[in-house]
Amino acid sequence: MRNVSIARLRFFVLQVLFFAGLLASSAVLALQAPAGATRKTQISAAATQRPAPTIALADSVNLPQTNGNLKFGLFTDTPNVHATEAELGSKLDIVAWFTHWDQSLGNNKLSQACTAGYVPEITWESWNGQAQGTQDTYPLGDIVSGKYDSFIRSNLQQVKNLCGSRTVLLRFDHEMATIPGLQGWYPWQGNPEAYIAAWQHVVQLGRGIDPNIKWVWSPNRGTAFDAQYYPGNGWVDYVGITLNHRPGQESYQTFAAFYNDNRQVIESFAKPVIIAETTSAEGFGQKAGWVKNMFEYASHDPNIVAIVWFNGSPSASDERFDSSPASLIAFREALNTLHAQEKK
Repeated sequence: MRNVSIARLRFFVLQVLFFAGLLASSAVLALQAPAGATRKTQISAAATQRPAPTIALADSVNLPQTNGNLKFGLFTDTPNVHATEAELGSKLDIVAWFTHWDQSLGNNKLSQACTAGYVPEITWESWNGQAQGTQDTYPLGDIVSGKYDSFIRSNLQQVKNLCGSRTVLLRFDHEMATIPGLQGWYPWQGNPEAYIAAWQHVVQLGRGIDPNIKWVWSPNRGTAFDAQYYPGNGWVDYVGITLNHRPGQESYQTFAAFYNDNRQVIESFAKPVIIAETTSAEGFGQKAGWVKNMFEYASHDPNIVAIVWFNGSPSASDERFDSSPASLIAFREALNTLHAQEKK
């Protein structure tokens, strides 16, 4: 939905330089962001140590059993996906989109998705979506202080009103786990303590309003920094991950190799895993094989419960599921196989 490629590439360079310095000095990276870091939100230690709520956590049965054990969805601009389903030859389980805090969660898209029986996956971002990195309209410290409690409660109540007892996946402030002290492409990055406090505050409000909202904690990759941003098992229903496979950002790997580079960290939290945003571009020349391998791998990993395909912006049409006849055939065949597994 957003072109953050340049920001991510610049941040990758910063990460390489950081690790080079780390190895040279044999220094131990501290959890606390250093003086002069981009983000300096101050959060009290007590705010990060709330007891975990006692509300039952989610597991894979919260998602509708349409495609066997593995669920599939797409990012889409509209929940009216009948033409997409006809093209795929399969009903979708999940429809996904982005919503920032200058927008309302309770919109027609959500209403239509729940009414039609889909599970919405909403990437809920605490900014206004207008700038990369430096813009911080809703600072994490202000979230924790309660400044936006009325706004948060109102939006989550709208979800409950529109979706009733249906499961809604909220992927709040994703891709957070950058090097502590360094902010990348989103303003909620770079301060683990502040991030954890904000996550716990929002989830505590949400669970008091609608236990059918399930919270997806979703880093960009499985890295050494993820655990520092993890809010704790009692505060997370699903662990997600972004796995966008793009020329210029990644060297070609099969999906299995790409995920295996991250698996040890992502599955170490012992939560059901959602591949919450993934795509591959035609530029590698092997997209159909990548898609086939993605479904084969995920359907045999019992920890992965869903895949949500990032279906490309207008400027990235080669990431769409139907970007080529071979890609479309790969999706159709894989989904047909999942249906066949369901019938056994």
